[in-house]
Amino acid sequence: MNQIHTFTFDPSKCIVCSRCVRACEETQGTFALTIDGRGFESKVSAGNKDFIDSECVSCGACVQACPTATLIEKSIEEHGHPKEK
Repeated sequence: MNQIHTFTFDPSKCIVCSRCVRACEETQGTFALTIDGRGFESKVSAGNKDFIDSECVSCGACVQACPTATLIEKSIEEHGHPKEK
């Protein structure tokens, strides 16, 4: 699991749906995330950089867009998921 600014990234949960990439592009306009590779080899990346060195500004748009909890806020991870609504 890689530490990324205010959230964590677990690539083993990623289904490469591209929602985080689109959210980064459309919401923030930073183009910090991209899809590298093709087919089964594709993965979300920061464009051949570490996330720390990327254009990421920790806006959280990618975390909100992620359907699989691949990206999760550190504060949620520390406190745990809510048990009730």
